[in-house]
Amino acid sequence: MGAETETGCAWARQEGRIQVAVFWVVLGEVQQLEMSLPVGASVADALKLAACLATERAMADFPDLSASSSLGLAVFGKRVHLKQILHPNDRIELCEPLIADPMDARRHRAKREHRGGKM
Repeated sequence: MGAETETGCAWARQEGRIQVAVFWVVLGEVQQLEMSLPVGASVADALKLAACLATERAMADFPDLSASSSLGLAVFGKRVHLKQILHPNDRIELCEPLIADPMDARRHRAKREHRGGKM
């Protein structure tokens, strides 16, 4: 990517790019940013551009990526890393961290239902 990557978002409006979207949830509502990136761009590239576009569009609800270690990253629901290369029309999802292990939650729910006579 060129020098414009660091100074602005204009490079993303050029032709010959792949189209991707970044999705996140704020107060129960799904938010999204659609963008074009150069072929071979990674999830990290998309997140940098998304942060830039969110700033340009005054989208204050865009997640703070400085705390990205706590955010889960997925493409179409499958966990990915920042280095993952994107494909045309990929849907990048920023996920809040889990507050409980799903298997533990299921075990506790099953125990409660069993005690209550529902099983």
